[in-house]
Amino acid sequence: MITDVDIMADLEQGKAPFTMVYIDEAGLISRTTCAALSLLASRRVVLVGDSKQLSPICRISRILPPDKKKWTASSGLTHLDSINQSTGELLPANVLFLKSQHRMHPEIGDDVSQYMYDNQLEHADENDKRKFALRSELFDPSRAITWRRNSNCPLKVWKRIISVMISVLKKL
Repeated sequence: MITDVDIMADLEQGKAPFTMVYIDEAGLISRTTCAALSLLASRRVVLVGDSKQLSPICRISRILPPDKKKWTASSGLTHLDSINQSTGELLPANVLFLKSQHRMHPEIGDDVSQYMYDNQLEHADENDKRKFALRSELFDPSRAITWRRNSNCPLKVWKRIISVMISVLKKL
């Protein structure tokens, strides 16, 4: 069993303590962090995540010049954003696109698929059968529910999201 002492000893000797390193949710960490973590692997680094999710929060980028700030604060998966499969561009052989999502209701997921994934996202069969368990506060008429649109979200998509949310709430 490898210990933190073993890892430190390897690093001090300039050796990578692991053969392979998996970085999950790599879209949420910066390229700088991915690069640093890759030093722990002697053979392969596997980045797992979604380049279209929230970008990383990187404090150091606040004090850097703009040209260095962009690279430093970018996600470890930012390079995948330039691949446009809807135009027939093929993914590199070492990139796997997982098409099936298991979290969103299909009425919401269809809009996300269209807006973010070029209509390539598919829904698992169990998604439309899942019951929504909403908190009781949502049914209290004295409380207000407020949604705010992100400036990057087109108004047409935002209106569709709101209409789907309302239809889902009415079905409860």
